[in-house]
Amino acid sequence: MAAESLAALERGGCALARGPRLHVRVPADWPADGEKRIGYVSILRLIESVRELHWRRDVGPHADPARVDSITRALTADFVGPVLGGTQVVGDYALTWVKSRSYGLRVTIADAGGHDLARVDLASVFVDPGTLRPVVPDPQLPAALRDFLPPPGPGVAGDPRASSP
Repeated sequence: MAAESLAALERGGCALARGPRLHVRVPADWPADGEKRIGYVSILRLIESVRELHWRRDVGPHADPARVDSITRALTADFVGPVLGGTQVVGDYALTWVKSRSYGLRVTIADAGGHDLARVDLASVFVDPGTLRPVVPDPQLPAALRDFLPPPGPGVAGDPRASSP
């Protein structure tokens, strides 16, 4: 089974969203021939499915999909442990910063025991879905996303939330 989208994983019975968490049974046929673990492209597909869940839950209710979308400007990934085919994993996400035209999202994939297997930080830019050019969305969208931010830590140097939009 190819990991095409969150919806495809759900239709295939491999994924179940429970609130902001995505529970996934990694298909046993995802690893390459002779391997037990999936590769980084498949792990990133899982990450993208968790990002799709975030969009569905946190962005969709506050945005018109005909007027705003997002693209990934940057990502950093840390692959901590192998993701094995046929195992259960859990994807979580958290917003890390929000500006008027962009925001940060951290996605974590963990095994059933709660041990991190992959962590990815994404910087997403709001775009016009027709032109794919950056836009400033309706101010209600960044305001709604800010509600999902964890409270800032005391005196955290370099916290992007402290800088101007």
